[in-house]
Amino acid sequence: MRFTRRFRAAAGACATLGGLAAVAREPVLLVGSLVLGAWLVGAAAAFVAGTRRAVEGLDIDISAAPATVRTDGETTVTVRASREPAAAGLQVTVDCQLPAVAELIDGDPTFAVTQGGGTDGTTVLLTAPVAGRFELGPCRLGVADPLGLFETTVPTEGSTELAVQPRRPRDVHVGEGGRRLAVAYGEHETGRGGAGLEPAELRQYIPGDPTSRIDWNATARLGEPYVREFEAQVDRETLLVIDHRATMGAGRTGETKLDYGRELALAVVDSADDLADPLGLVTVGDGGLTAQYDPSAADNHYRRVRTRLADLVPTDGSGGRSDPRGPGETREVAARLADDESAFADALAPLLSDSEAYVQRVRERPLLDAVGTALARRSRTELAVVVTDDTGRTELRETARLLRRQGVQTVFYLLPGALYGAGALTDLDDAYASYVAFEELRQELAGLGGVTAFEVAPADRLAAVLSAGRERPTAGVSHE
Repeated sequence: MRFTRRFRAAAGACATLGGLAAVAREPVLLVGSLVLGAWLVGAAAAFVAGTRRAVEGLDIDISAAPATVRTDGETTVTVRASREPAAAGLQVTVDCQLPAVAELIDGDPTFAVTQGGGTDGTTVLLTAPVAGRFELGPCRLGVADPLGLFETTVPTEGSTELAVQPRRPRDVHVGEGGRRLAVAYGEHETGRGGAGLEPAELRQYIPGDPTSRIDWNATARLGEPYVREFEAQVDRETLLVIDHRATMGAGRTGETKLDYGRELALAVVDSADDLADPLGLVTVGDGGLTAQYDPSAADNHYRRVRTRLADLVPTDGSGGRSDPRGPGETREVAARLADDESAFADALAPLLSDSEAYVQRVRERPLLDAVGTALARRSRTELAVVVTDDTGRTELRETARLLRRQGVQTVFYLLPGALYGAGALTDLDDAYASYVAFEELRQELAGLGGVTAFEVAPADRLAAVLSAGRERPTAGVSHE
């Protein structure tokens, strides 16, 4: 409780009367001082009791519509205060606390509550330029007595959450070798192949595949055998792995690798939710595993996964990101240096003598280690969807082989570095050469049994790179 200037003036008058009564020995002045003092004490007690009744008799409700917006999107926040008649007698105002990052467009978050019972409120329009989850409220009650002697501020309970999601990237391309897929992730499109009814993925023919499953139209168009998988309409446990290391931050604001990858990840969540498939989530930063949710098909679980994906930001890559040689390359270098007697060869020999040491080094890499940890915890995982870029290519290969050894059908959504970054298209020839190298990696992964690999990119940038390369076709890249 705070004493106003008016109270201090009244208290001063009371003290003055008491002082004059003592000096002049006038009983009337003393009586006046006592009466005024008693009245001030009574008024203070009545204010405290009235404030308590005001707080107890007031119900605050805060809502936002919509409760989830994109950055710079607008939402309407409504605050309602329902008051009981017993709380009447004081001047009460309600001030709703808005997030510091919010920008008020229209309205006033503070309003007065009328005397007696009823409902009062306010509506404000605001926007938030920063992604995240923010609390609207709680509100504060400003209470003052009618005579202006006392005032106080009382916090109340009750708030609501506003989720601000990053802006969605424009025109997301998902495809293979520049060819856009009509549906990137459908109903069990990469589930167990077999005699399902709905066509799913198209992949390269692997020796041992039944000839009855060869798609002859695709084979004639692409110049090599392709097999059409079909959906198996059963519940399928899916592991979603999304990389948010520092390299995933490349790109323009709202159109980074992570922004595009998040769109694909959310599509996976939506599909699993629609089909009631158990879904697990693993998020990977530069320091390793950042979150892991065990598979579940509960409604609140899908909401938790979506919230986690919306909150992802690139981690700090201060340690850098290298790509160690594969075991085959290591053995090849060691063989070439076997007969070399130079000091340089002697220095390298201990590093190349044990190619298995390479495997241990790779297993310490964040993506590979996170996937291995997740698989060790679960035995039913049937599909893994991995969203990452092409920076650590050896790690990608080892991750694909690990999943394949575990019998897990795998889909890679790869974000080619050649198509992101502020200066990615400064030199279209260089960008095209980088894209060709990426496409070779994508085809290599897609050629592994049980593995499918798609490119995810801004459609306009991909079109510009492919257009620049049409005059010099490169093997392995189609411009259809």
